[in-house]
Amino acid sequence: MPSRKMLKGVIRGFLGTYVSRNSDYNGALLFGDVIDHLTVDEINLTESAPTPPSMTPEHALIGLARFKFQDQMTPEHALTALARFKFQDQLSKSGLPLSVVRSAILTIRKCDPSATCGSEVLFTVRVESDLGRVYEDGVREFIYPNKPRPPGSDVHRLPSALRRAFDWLRLR
Repeated sequence: MPSRKMLKGVIRGFLGTYVSRNSDYNGALLFGDVIDHLTVDEINLTESAPTPPSMTPEHALIGLARFKFQDQMTPEHALTALARFKFQDQLSKSGLPLSVVRSAILTIRKCDPSATCGSEVLFTVRVESDLGRVYEDGVREFIYPNKPRPPGSDVHRLPSALRRAFDWLRLR
């Protein structure tokens, strides 16, 4: 089993993938939909993810495409579900089992709650290992609110996303 010091890399990898332009909700940056009413949000990253991480690229791409285009998912639910999915995916990539993590908390905090045209947001992850050691890291990003989308623009594009994923796999 890999060393628990790998948790530092897991945290950095998680923050890099979670706080990126690829964290979207119906084609727009996920955080832009919740920035206006966000104050402090804590997410337990060790609870079950909507789709368990898979080691094969085919299953990972299909699971991520299905996750991103689920019906009835609000931006707040997507924020939590995507955090859990990406953290557990980073943990599985490092080869560490979830049992080495006693607790993992993501804190999302708006630095200036009175800002109206975007705000700096602090993303902090605190992981406590099963041996009691605490690993913590954070990143600060400026997030603009998303422009309102016209009705009907949130049409789910699951078939085209799956087609692109399979084309990508076939070309490899």
